[in-house]
Amino acid sequence: MFNEPEINAFFEGQKEKWLKGKIKPNMDESDIRTLEIQCEQIFDLKDWLPNASKRAGQIKISSHPCTFSHPSANKNKNGKVSAVIAKANRGTDGFVRTGNVEVDLDALGNAAALDVYRFLTLCMSDGRTLIEHIESNSDAAKSLLTHSEIGYEDSRSQFLEMLETSEQQITSSKVKQVYFPISLDNDDYHLLSVLTPSGIIYKLRERIDHIRYSDESKDARKAKKDNTYSATSFLELPNLTMIGYGGTKPQNISTLNNKFAGKAYLLPSIPPTLSGQRQRLPKSDFFTECINPYQFKESFLKLHQLFRQDYTNQTIRSAIKRRVAEFVDFVIEQMWKVRLSLAEHPNFDISNLESNQKKWLQKTTDDSELEKAVIDEVIKQLARYFFTSYKKVLAKEAVTMSDFELSAVIEWVNENKELLL
Repeated sequence: MFNEPEINAFFEGQKEKWLKGKIKPNMDESDIRTLEIQCEQIFDLKDWLPNASKRAGQIKISSHPCTFSHPSANKNKNGKVSAVIAKANRGTDGFVRTGNVEVDLDALGNAAALDVYRFLTLCMSDGRTLIEHIESNSDAAKSLLTHSEIGYEDSRSQFLEMLETSEQQITSSKVKQVYFPISLDNDDYHLLSVLTPSGIIYKLRERIDHIRYSDESKDARKAKKDNTYSATSFLELPNLTMIGYGGTKPQNISTLNNKFAGKAYLLPSIPPTLSGQRQRLPKSDFFTECINPYQFKESFLKLHQLFRQDYTNQTIRSAIKRRVAEFVDFVIEQMWKVRLSLAEHPNFDISNLESNQKKWLQKTTDDSELEKAVIDEVIKQLARYFFTSYKKVLAKEAVTMSDFELSAVIEWVNENKELLL
């Protein structure tokens, strides 16, 4: 028929599809032969090309079809919405955008003319599409379109209607609109219509499908399942979401949408999971920099009620001791966090840290026991900071403590000082 295998394959596929819909079970051979002759006539170039060129104007090629915003967004009271063919240069800017991704142009319009779109977007042996050949008046286009009964020029002009855009730009109220200011002096603005780059959307689906369903990936997954060696690795893309365009009639959205049955993938777009903030490390004093008194506000308020009692007994002393123990437990927890963080960050400057605290916090499980003088001084500092924190939280209402109360707290901490080692 023609010296381009893609064109010949296209027509053979069209014939097969047409016959499949016409031939019924138990049909006579003579009737089948009649249908085959009729099929050859319908898809003969001189008859098919004029019919196809007339229908070409029913479809408009677009890189950003408006129907992805709404199925009825392609026309309104002002006429048909302008088809957009965005052209952008490739740039090493790191963005997934038009120009940086090699995609097929999409088209929208009468679904009955989709075969014309497929025909015009066939890729020829030189890598250019048929519509590009027709647009450039190439010899291959002339050789093909001269088979049309209406002649080359008429066929060419009708096919090129698929690329035509009106001078008047028409948008639709069903397309997302953005008023973008361009001047603050006189309230000038551009009305921008936000459109969907369908080519990029379905290029993403092609790539994801290849990652998930290619023969290489299937073989690699099987090898992993069977615990056998595979020279090929595979990728997993978790948390994919599938979105549908057009419902049961994806052809009403666009040609690419129809090709992929209206199903596209959405990659997860969620805030990253951040690791917890690094433990604050002390530079001069562990207690003031790592222990926040207001974390124990409720405990200090209850402790204050005990201090205000006019009498004391074993129950009150035990209750006070429990509040001290809560505070000490938190100090021990922070101590281990600081020790681990210092081990992970050996270059952290603690040269100004109080000398006893420095020895205490730099101790590891492999170290020998801390000197008694060191741990005794740390316990005294802990007890003093306990009362300092109480006074800070209660402010003017705080009860003044004597050396007796300080000694009692030191004694209670000493009972479990091995936990501070």
